[in-house]
Amino acid sequence: MTAELGARVVAGVDGSPSAVAAAEWAATEARLRALPLRLVWAHEVTAPGYGVAALPEGAVEQDSVRDWARQSLAELVQRCRTAHPDLDVHGDFVPGDPLDVLVEHSREAALLVLGAAGRSASTGIRLGSIASSVVRGVSCPVIVLRAPADPERGPVIVGVDGSATSAAALEFAFDFAARHRRRIVAVHAWSDLPLDAFGPVRVWDFDPQVMQREGQELLAGWLQPLQRERPDIEVEAVVTTEKPADALLERGQDAALIVVGSHGRGAFRRLLLGSVSHAVVHYAHVPVAVVRAAGS
Repeated sequence: MTAELGARVVAGVDGSPSAVAAAEWAATEARLRALPLRLVWAHEVTAPGYGVAALPEGAVEQDSVRDWARQSLAELVQRCRTAHPDLDVHGDFVPGDPLDVLVEHSREAALLVLGAAGRSASTGIRLGSIASSVVRGVSCPVIVLRAPADPERGPVIVGVDGSATSAAALEFAFDFAARHRRRIVAVHAWSDLPLDAFGPVRVWDFDPQVMQREGQELLAGWLQPLQRERPDIEVEAVVTTEKPADALLERGQDAALIVVGSHGRGAFRRLLLGSVSHAVVHYAHVPVAVVRAAGS
């Protein structure tokens, strides 16, 4: 396997436990993709109390903060190199707003990995608080995780709604599953309402069997071409009347990864809208991949 020219895996770090977990997860993925890894620490002082060595009157000794941050970054780089001796790992300590810095670094990235809960805003290291903004602001796939995770355990859960975005999510899921030898659970939630909510609306000629069949046909249409390309991957197709986020979170409790599209297919049948990916990112205890369609 050879690396794409200019491509890399980027992990945003800030010294928090979730950022350390993100760096370790990113290192494993970079090694398997044969891509270099860049650990990016955006340094921004925004408030008193940031420093690790506060002066008696509460002022900040910024040189001490920078020294601590640089040392922490160097230690994290070495930690990744020790775990993966053949991996090209470098740390970038960059002055600036974390959102701007990460968006800029993502332009040449194959993947951006973030911790879901960074250091508090009062310290000026706001990685966790900007994770959702970064997800909205970059075009490459973004992985968000809040705790150490093992990509070699559990299935890959992916939401499918028939949109171009969910097609991109499916391709990402199959690629990840093949690399990590995981099975896939493809979930199509065709209603954002519980089934019994349709009971009194008989004039709609609502037929759950028809809807179930349509959902199965939709899933089959999207899955079959990918399964022909990757016949070694076990795939389970699930059609459900649960709310989309609930369906993904329930089946993804022990997943290696949950994959969602950043937007879905219209406001009425809200299958994988931004609100769904937002909910999954914020409530999942396992890593979540947010994927955009090309050009979106």
